[in-house]
Amino acid sequence: MDGLELPRLTLSELEYWGRYAGAAYDEFEDWETCGRCQATEDLRQTVVVAKWSTAAGGFSRGYVGVNHRRRQVVVAFRGTTHVLDTVTDARVLQARWPPHVNGSLVHSGFLAAYRSAQRHVGGVDGYYGYSVAFVGHSLGGAQAVLAMADYCGARECGGGLGGGLGGGVALVTFGAPRVGNRVFATYANSLLPGKEASWRVVHGSDMVAQLPRSLVPTEHSRCLEHAHGSDASEHAHGSDVAAQMPRSPVLMEYVHGDREVWVRDRIALCGVSPALRAEEDPLCSASVHSWQWSMWDHMEYPGISLLWGLGGDGGPRARSLPGAHRACAWI
Repeated sequence: MDGLELPRLTLSELEYWGRYAGAAYDEFEDWETCGRCQATEDLRQTVVVAKWSTAAGGFSRGYVGVNHRRRQVVVAFRGTTHVLDTVTDARVLQARWPPHVNGSLVHSGFLAAYRSAQRHVGGVDGYYGYSVAFVGHSLGGAQAVLAMADYCGARECGGGLGGGLGGGVALVTFGAPRVGNRVFATYANSLLPGKEASWRVVHGSDMVAQLPRSLVPTEHSRCLEHAHGSDASEHAHGSDVAAQMPRSPVLMEYVHGDREVWVRDRIALCGVSPALRAEEDPLCSASVHSWQWSMWDHMEYPGISLLWGLGGDGGPRARSLPGAHRACAWI
């Protein structure tokens, strides 16, 4: 932990955003009937202007809330009770998105879930002078990342968390899995370059924050040929973002972007490279060995407490991770 700075972000501020993310798990008719939404006077000022719950194409549940006291619009996405199934099943395969960023690949299941709620994101533009925050826990965090990239890819974004965003756009996720490859993560970083505009909060040894894992070939040429065929050279061309990325032997890559806030016995801030390239800090949660990963840590975050099991059976469900697949291996 030596050399890591403590962020200006306080625990109370993390709890503030965590309660917004946690509220997406509650079924409520309006904000006044949401128990955890009444925790502070600040939160009680929120008015829900949109809600959704979708199943067709991909699961997504969430809401858009407006806090007039802070002059904020909050877009919150809910996680799922079957988180390990979702990050390790067949839909871990990647889709090319966003289409204008050559070489950018994201988790196809996360993208399908976000697309089912996509129309609600554009509706936040009606509040002139208000900041916009995208928040979510678990798979809701993954959808929040995609929502921010979609929203900021179509307009100029900026801002920060200090003093309640201070204008512009911010992204706050809790226990979010990796969403896409290095090209996508670097692109997402470039959309919110402010030092306090984007936070990826990880509690202790949270297992979900370590998934999905990248798939690397043990026999490079055969894997690439099997995966890409004649299109294997396509990633060497395209946008400036892709051009900055070194050629990699990774067959299916997953990398975290944005700035990590690692919450253990204290809060530590883990930086990103000056060039905004996606690099996971080896001194923070990436340093946790797989045998130390915990689903319990995933269920507890500042402002979020999920006492029921994410496995859907009353307790956390263990699941073995994929091992070798033909000439390839997960790392």
